[in-house]
Amino acid sequence: MPDFRLGDALDRLRELPSESVHFAMTSPPYWALRNYANLPGQDGLEKSPAEYIARQMAVFDEVRRVLRPDGTLSVNIGATFSSAGGSGRQGATGQRADRSFTLERDGGTSPADGIPAKSLCLIPERFALAMVERGWVLRNKVVWHKRNSMPSSARDRMKCTYEPCYFFAKSGKYYSDVEAVRQQLTGAAQERRKYGYRHFAEGNRVGSPEDNRGTGHAMPAIGIDTSAGANPGDYLDGADWPEDVLELTAQPSKLQHFAMYPVRLPLWFMRWLMPRAVCPECGKAWRRETVKGEPVQQHWAPGTQEKIDIAQGRHGDTSVMNTGHVSPSMTLGWQPACECGKAPIGPTILDPYAGAGTTAAAAEYLWTHPAEGLDTVLAGARMEPTRPGGSSKFHSGDGSQRPEYAKARMVKTGQPTSVFQPYLPGRALMIELNPDYADHYQARRDECFASLMDQPPALATAPDTPLLENCT
Repeated sequence: MPDFRLGDALDRLRELPSESVHFAMTSPPYWALRNYANLPGQDGLEKSPAEYIARQMAVFDEVRRVLRPDGTLSVNIGATFSSAGGSGRQGATGQRADRSFTLERDGGTSPADGIPAKSLCLIPERFALAMVERGWVLRNKVVWHKRNSMPSSARDRMKCTYEPCYFFAKSGKYYSDVEAVRQQLTGAAQERRKYGYRHFAEGNRVGSPEDNRGTGHAMPAIGIDTSAGANPGDYLDGADWPEDVLELTAQPSKLQHFAMYPVRLPLWFMRWLMPRAVCPECGKAWRRETVKGEPVQQHWAPGTQEKIDIAQGRHGDTSVMNTGHVSPSMTLGWQPACECGKAPIGPTILDPYAGAGTTAAAAEYLWTHPAEGLDTVLAGARMEPTRPGGSSKFHSGDGSQRPEYAKARMVKTGQPTSVFQPYLPGRALMIELNPDYADHYQARRDECFASLMDQPPALATAPDTPLLENCT
């Protein structure tokens, strides 16, 4: 059960100890869009964008204080259009006149704001710039594309179908596990990645390898064609490197809450940025240990080699542009990043604008479904010594030594193997001003779990694979 703390976000954040949170995700009230139950002191009802941003900076200064040096933050924030108020559908005399939650209903923007009527107020952009100016490291602007976006009454612009989710880090060194959110490619997609589109016969868009070979541009199965503009390292082992656009449908709910993001949104960020296990003494996150496999030779598209020759000297010695090959990585397991020697525990996460607790529900789902911690080693491989006496184990029995990659190499076995490290149950700190929302958490949790179980993981229960030797 999450730790709900009722009250003003800024006040409650000040009560938390410094550098105690591993990961934070939230969606602050959007500016000038809704009045949540007429609660005094609620965010989002400031008179101008400048006042709103100033208030958010005060809140996120505290979030920065409570984050660990290797902590990260994801913020979902939406846009607002400027308005002069009036008698429109959402205006003072319109059909929604009794609903005090829109900019038009509250009188529109004032001339002092300097924003023309009907213009975007650029709230997400103002927020991101202010955060960077205060020392946050902005690593990604992830676009949440809503497949089932709300209809729009505007007839002179496109309807809004996306919202940004900014990924911030407190410092340049932070916990990240991109491997956990790589997307498996289907067999057909792997073939297209391998042979590319531009090599197909003229007028032929079927895309089969046979059609491609008929053009005289055949490539061996081990190669990865970059003729479609692909980064060759993105598609090794049949998995696609994650992109910064998420296609997610809005999640229906029976709860009386106007602005809940779907549980799959925080779930995706948690798989990427929330540690699976941390040290109880120093708080450092356990890390995924990988090893490079045998090099895969690249087969460049016509014209690509000329560009590489022109760019000689601009790439590192190990760059694929210089070596002509890339090496797939293999997950060996999970290791502590410290030498404390303590049994790991779960991380601490935070949502300063918790609402009904969707962020906590996503974390609880990972913490209560051990199968989410299963990693299948793609292509099937194992470690073996490269010379007599070399160690093929990626850690010593007591977990005190780091892997000695120079003494081992990855070889194919023909049988896929698995590595299992569950998301250990941690602590979810949820701050919320409206007590009614906190009371609805159990119902929201049940909705989220039901939504996620519509597409269950590969295994419904924990695998028989034992935990790592130094994971107790």
